[in-house]
Amino acid sequence: MPVRITKMIIIYLMKKNLIYLAVLLIFLAGAAYAQDDSDSGRNGKKRSPGEMMKKEMQLLKDSLNLTDSQKPFVQKVLEDSFKKMADVRKNNGGMEEMKSVMDERDTNLKTVLTEEQWAKYNELQKSRRDKFRDDDSGNHKHRRNGNPNN
Repeated sequence: MPVRITKMIIIYLMKKNLIYLAVLLIFLAGAAYAQDDSDSGRNGKKRSPGEMMKKEMQLLKDSLNLTDSQKPFVQKVLEDSFKKMADVRKNNGGMEEMKSVMDERDTNLKTVLTEEQWAKYNELQKSRRDKFRDDDSGNHKHRRNGNPNN
C-alpha cells in the first residue's frame, strides 16, 4: 500500500506543477502581448523619419502621378515636414503643434500640385484619417504609454 500512496502523491504533485506551469505561460504570453511600443509602426518595426518620408514620397509619386519637375519640391516639403514632426515628438509637443506642421506641409504642397492632384491628395488624407479611426476604434493606441491624455 505505501508504494501506491507514494505514486498517487507523485502524480498529484506532477499535475499541480503542470497547472502552475500553464498559468505561468499564460501570464508570460499576456505580458508579452501587452508591451507598449508607442514608437513602432503598425507592423511593430520602428521607422526613422527618413524611412517614413521615403515611403510617403513613393506613395505620392504613385498616387498623384507627380511630374519630374514636381518631385524635388514635394520631396523637400516632405523632408521638412518629417523633421519638424520628429522635433515636435522629441519635445513632447501637442496636437496643436503637429496640426500646425501638417497645415504648413499642405499649404506648401498646394502651391505645386494641380487642382486634380490636390483633390486626390485630399482624398488620400481623408481615407487615411478614416482608416486610422477604424483601426483604433477610439482606443487611441498611438498615444504614449496608453494614456489618452498624452
